[in-house]
Amino acid sequence: MDHNKITWKTEIRLVEDLLPNVNNPRRISKAMAEKLKESLNKFGVCSPIQINTDGKIIGGHQRAKVLQQLGIKEVEVKIPDRELSKDESDQLNLMLNKVHGEFDDEILANCFDLDLVLDSGFSEKDLQVDQISSEGGEEGEEKKSKHCTMLIKFKEPEHLQEAENAIAMIVDCYPGATHKVKL
Repeated sequence: MDHNKITWKTEIRLVEDLLPNVNNPRRISKAMAEKLKESLNKFGVCSPIQINTDGKIIGGHQRAKVLQQLGIKEVEVKIPDRELSKDESDQLNLMLNKVHGEFDDEILANCFDLDLVLDSGFSEKDLQVDQISSEGGEEGEEKKSKHCTMLIKFKEPEHLQEAENAIAMIVDCYPGATHKVKL
């Protein structure tokens, strides 16, 4: 057992008492701040803000800022059982913001509604989705449709037919969707 291991306790604190770290390197755009605001309004604070024993925010600066804008008075925080040194606090801040997994593009494309993914903060550029125009609508007005290109490589060409059948089954789940296989 590691005797130096830090344990965290949960407390409720006033949002106005949380001290921002002026050296926090993480920034978000106005658009992402709006998405965060939407998320907090819809789901509440589902991940506590991490603070040091002095009340200085380690992780959750953007949530704290948005909560204050929303007029939320109290929030759940996580506090270490001992004061973290400046180096520990800085490293945790960086790791909380940088050490993330990657998204599985295949699962995003096949298991999630595209509009839901886009409404959750992803951009079409993130997903390599292009907007294309197609004829339709009333009186020749253009109708926007989403076009998604997925590249799947095979080591053995004989697996192509099996994959095409699987893709066709997936496409059948989405009314109006089509697929094309290029060799």
